[in-house]
Amino acid sequence: MKKTIRLSACVILLCVSTALYAQADGSEAAETQAIDVTEKDAPSFTEADEGDVGKKSERNFGKAEFTKADFRHGAIAAGEVFSFNIFITTFNRIITQSPFADISLETMGRNIVHPWVWDQDEFEINQIGHPYQGSIYFAAGRANGFNFWQSLAFAAFGSLMWEYTMENEPPSFNDVIHTPIGGSFLGEMFHRIYLSLDDKYPYLSWIASPQAALNRLLTGEKAPREVGTIEEFSLRLSADHIDSAFGFSDNAHKDKGYRNAVSGAIGFDIRYGNPYVRDVKKPFERFALSTDASFDGSYYCIKIFADGFLRSWVFEANDALATSLALDLSYDFIMATDLNYQNNSLGFSVRQRYALPRKWTIEWKSGIGATYLGASDYYFNLKANKRKSKYDGSEQRLYDLGIGGNAKAGFKAANLWAGTFFLEGSFSAFYTIPGSEPHEGSSGYNLIWYGNAAYEHCVYKNYYAGLSFFLYQKFGFYKKGSDVFQTASDWKLYVKRYF
Repeated sequence: MKKTIRLSACVILLCVSTALYAQADGSEAAETQAIDVTEKDAPSFTEADEGDVGKKSERNFGKAEFTKADFRHGAIAAGEVFSFNIFITTFNRIITQSPFADISLETMGRNIVHPWVWDQDEFEINQIGHPYQGSIYFAAGRANGFNFWQSLAFAAFGSLMWEYTMENEPPSFNDVIHTPIGGSFLGEMFHRIYLSLDDKYPYLSWIASPQAALNRLLTGEKAPREVGTIEEFSLRLSADHIDSAFGFSDNAHKDKGYRNAVSGAIGFDIRYGNPYVRDVKKPFERFALSTDASFDGSYYCIKIFADGFLRSWVFEANDALATSLALDLSYDFIMATDLNYQNNSLGFSVRQRYALPRKWTIEWKSGIGATYLGASDYYFNLKANKRKSKYDGSEQRLYDLGIGGNAKAGFKAANLWAGTFFLEGSFSAFYTIPGSEPHEGSSGYNLIWYGNAAYEHCVYKNYYAGLSFFLYQKFGFYKKGSDVFQTASDWKLYVKRYF
């Protein structure tokens, strides 16, 4: 199951990169060294090409009506959520023969009366699997004409149905948090990317949102369009050098881990909407998504960093200065051979852009948020088979669940001749949620920070070469277990294509 999920994540990342590359390949890139603070009249990602592909798209889909949120479409969305749950459970029961999918009326009745628990599923199941599953529920609502908040209700419905009836394990607190909230976060980003693709390359749009594409096939109707478009997309290929290590405070156990690896990587960055043009009144009219996947024969690392505006206020917007304040959600995710980390937070951020003499552009941002559910390795030593355990074959979560807070900051300086400099970082503090400790685990707290510094320069038209350095460090302090220190660094030599 682990290998399947990791491989699927890499394949999805590659497919989305390919789709977005194809979608943007026929258009000229905007100037990447500056941010336009005015509305654009030029063709955008949402407008069809003038060529054969665009004409074919118009012939096939131009007459489709836009879906309206009403009782009929609500029933369709609910039916799609129900059918998806039945399909997944049937697949798990017959194809993968997963024990949790052996359900009956007896297991459903037991789940309804059983107290909720903090489940012990693996990191990739809980921290990315459930949010992606929730994004399918969410997409059913969005594709049928419902807005963000109404679609969140469909994600909650799908999650509760799953927890009570589609598995034989007790309903879980963390699943009911991650599935609808994480699902709406990922689902809205995917949905808006889907809309950008759907108008121009409908045969590729299913990659961003399979549920929305299926809904269009079944109903013959278009999902309603939204304000906003992809302002900037870049595709990145790199060669990476990774160093990672960990150690324990207790001298009785001198097991230490160290890894030195060279790998290849692929990633993409999307900037949707301009934070300085107008107030954001609908969730995710502006968001940023950055992904990266590194892999070689014995190592893998998948990173996803995203933030989306729920609401924002623009105070100034002119050629010299632009300022905005936002209420935003953030989703930070790292899953690697030696490292697991996730931070889901709600907070406020402020950002400014300055246009300086000699064509320099300076942009900075900072924010603070409340972590409503975070995760990081606790029993990393058990995962790496460095210590013996009383593990009896049952599920055993190897990471800690916590609540707390985080702070973020970023800086960018760009000049046509000098290149572009990036610097960003994040600090998080998690306290173990009472009662959520894994088997043989311990309560405690984690202090985690990571930072990234990069420089890139144009080498030919919209092609750039760059060098970046990423550093992650964790200090874990526990009541019943050894304190833990983890560090991981990644040097990246990359080439990037802006669209």
